[in-house]
Amino acid sequence: MEIKRNIANYIGENCNRFFKIPAYQRGYKWGMEKPLQKDGKEIKESDASILLDDIITAMENGKSEYFIQGITVYENGSDVVLIDGQQRTTTLFLLLNLLMSETEKQKYLFFDGAFKLKYNIRTSSHEYLESICGGKEFISDTNTQDIHFFESAQAQMKQKFEGNDLEKLKKYILSKVMLFYIRVPEAKASKVFSMLNGVKAFMKTDELIKAEFLIKASGKKASYTKDITENITQTLEILKKQIGDDWTTNALRSQFARQWDKWLYWWNRKDVQVFFRSGSNPMGLLLEYFYKKNKDSGEYSNKADDVSSVFKSFQNLLIKDVVTAKNNFEKLRKLQKQFEDLYNRPHFHNHLGVALSCSKIENKLVIRYFLDHFKDVEAVRRFTLLSLIDTTYNEIINNDIDSVKEKFANQFGLLSRKMVYTDAGAKEIAFRQLFWLNVDADNQRGQKFEFFFEYKNQLKSYYENRSLEHIWPKSRVLIKKEDKEEYFCVDEKDNVIEPPSDKSGLLLREKFDEQNVSEHCIGNLLFLHIKDNSVFSNKLPEDKKKVYFNLERLLYSRNLLHTMSVFAYDNWGQENTINNIHQNQEKVLSQIKKQYEQYVN
Repeated sequence: MEIKRNIANYIGENCNRFFKIPAYQRGYKWGMEKPLQKDGKEIKESDASILLDDIITAMENGKSEYFIQGITVYENGSDVVLIDGQQRTTTLFLLLNLLMSETEKQKYLFFDGAFKLKYNIRTSSHEYLESICGGKEFISDTNTQDIHFFESAQAQMKQKFEGNDLEKLKKYILSKVMLFYIRVPEAKASKVFSMLNGVKAFMKTDELIKAEFLIKASGKKASYTKDITENITQTLEILKKQIGDDWTTNALRSQFARQWDKWLYWWNRKDVQVFFRSGSNPMGLLLEYFYKKNKDSGEYSNKADDVSSVFKSFQNLLIKDVVTAKNNFEKLRKLQKQFEDLYNRPHFHNHLGVALSCSKIENKLVIRYFLDHFKDVEAVRRFTLLSLIDTTYNEIINNDIDSVKEKFANQFGLLSRKMVYTDAGAKEIAFRQLFWLNVDADNQRGQKFEFFFEYKNQLKSYYENRSLEHIWPKSRVLIKKEDKEEYFCVDEKDNVIEPPSDKSGLLLREKFDEQNVSEHCIGNLLFLHIKDNSVFSNKLPEDKKKVYFNLERLLYSRNLLHTMSVFAYDNWGQENTINNIHQNQEKVLSQIKKQYEQYVN
């Protein structure tokens, strides 16, 4: 049955029913911002703000009616169960909460003192909406994905209010915004839901698995079988048992749903996504790694073409009955805890971050190794250090000592050369090892290294935005021409230039040679953020030191503790610089060699 209704009749004071969000529905997403092209510019809008934008445009254009598509439901007593339309209905509640007085909210958004929109399973979502729509402060130690996007949607919609007559807007929404209220029999609800979501690719594999887990893991086998009772006492006992079982099932389902939403919220944190390189998968890497751990072949996927086959495979293998579902939900919980430990515990976070940032080993293999050894501090350290010298995954797990020795000898030899910076292969090794020394300095202090920095509201990788800084600038080195008593310099772009007439701030290449170093050796190089290059330019070392320790100046590289320790040398004056470079080279090479000793001897 299809009925045309305006919002006042759909939600309003004459609608004495509750809107119920079933367990299989996905979380609220209409507060999530996404990039859009508008007037030739890229902007960010959410579905909630786009909906309000369209309503305002319709109002300004004098449209007598504005349709927001249909709502598909089945009715069960006083409950209107939303098969399709959860996102729009919730957004309307949030919007009216912003526009209405407290008296109006009680009339439209509450019935008989109870909030009309029922998130029975996601209880924190229901409590949040009930609190803010009831004019109360919401206090909780949890911040689920639903709540995050509720708040985001409201903030974005508020921005659209500027310059608008809010009373007029409220009246237009209630009387002129229309929808089709489509009612189907409860028996057909599951089929209609699957059909609608199949057409719209509404649910990803992750979301289908969640629904199946909530249904199966919270279920119970019947422990009573009698259809006919012999007396009233027996009847009451069975009724009591049924009521108890129903209560237990709902409590379990609510518990599992809250747990799942906490995982979902964690994986949707931007810092977690960029660290694990998990992309846009709703549950990050959790279900993918759980699937691979329990299935020898086949890839996990959320792509529309793969959803059906992957879900069926996951269902048949891991959620086939109540017992299996409960056991595997507990295993999922433990796997999630492992992921969180890898991220939160400094030692594992730092080693994993380096391996993902610098090594050539596929990210999925790196993470798999860390999950398999998430309690073994030495194993993950060995893995990271060996990955930095291009040891392959198979060579690491098979403990190929000969290959490790050969690769370390080759790379250490390149790092020991006088001209590291000008050799592409040696330069890449220097990047990795100097970056590692900075990360390990944090590691030794028991603190997490910051692998990403915020730039224009995005998190960017330090390692991908890297630079090698010459402590003594290469443009301040006098280089003798072959077989001639003439000298030249090179600029920052390696172009040959004439030396300045004032040579007081210059050093002879021959002076470097006396200590078997050069301006391009590892002792004269520091890992820096690329954006700090222009700050240091071709300043002398003592001036660079002053810049680095001037806390009033913004530097992206100030969290680099190894870089800091080298700048902190007592005297970088011209007369001491070459000696400092020589000492730093010996120290860096000694640190690197010591870290690899147990793996190559």
